[in-house]
Amino acid sequence: MFDFNQWIAENGLSEYKELFEKHQLTTAETLQSLTSDDLFRMGIELIGVQKKILQARNTLFSKEQLDGFCPFTQSACSPACKLFTLLMLSPDGRERAGCSLHSLILIRAYLEGIQRMLSL
Repeated sequence: MFDFNQWIAENGLSEYKELFEKHQLTTAETLQSLTSDDLFRMGIELIGVQKKILQARNTLFSKEQLDGFCPFTQSACSPACKLFTLLMLSPDGRERAGCSLHSLILIRAYLEGIQRMLSL
């Protein structure tokens, strides 16, 4: 289960806690779609701080999914859920642009790679 206070503290973001609360960014769902543009509009203008926040957000989702927990549904995470979220996030924290077909092609290639590994 996602704990906002713990996430803020573990990532050294305590000075931004009230700002996140003011903008209602205290759940996994709201953090998932957070972008550098959002942070700028919140008044966080320093690029280094934006990167730190977005990296903490990306790490949260990677960690939650590796633990088999989906932060969106608050339940067990399926392999497709894990893959989809990881594919949709770029290193800078922005959602990747692209159509659903492109996403499906990436997922298919990933699954084919797993199938090859399992057959070795």
